[in-house]
Amino acid sequence: MHFLLFGLLLGLACGLIACVYSVILTEPNMLLNGWYNWLDKKIGPTSAKRTFNTPLHIKPPKNIGKPRAIWLFKPLVGCPRCVAGQAGVWLYLLAIVAEHQKYSIFGHLLCASVSIFTVLIYAKIYAWSRKA
Repeated sequence: MHFLLFGLLLGLACGLIACVYSVILTEPNMLLNGWYNWLDKKIGPTSAKRTFNTPLHIKPPKNIGKPRAIWLFKPLVGCPRCVAGQAGVWLYLLAIVAEHQKYSIFGHLLCASVSIFTVLIYAKIYAWSRKA
């Protein structure tokens, strides 16, 4: 039964870490904004498109119009839920190995689920606090 409490508490912590990392610190003029912008430029969803006034003899960059690595951008920094889920999955495994505890699939699922759910709550609280 202690594995459920462990998964719950670790999920709350992972949700908080993911919110701070992917919501707060990636805002403009914050510590990780450069990291976010660099990843967005390299593998993120934003891409420039050819406009009507672009001369045809100028070749566009190779990555325009091609699918980008959004599957990598989201879990790294682009999606708080994805970051929280990844943190919950991997930190639970790391904590189990470090503590030499028995593995529990229910604790693992609880940790990942709670971290995804709580990052939404933390992000809403943060957005509300910015308005006030």
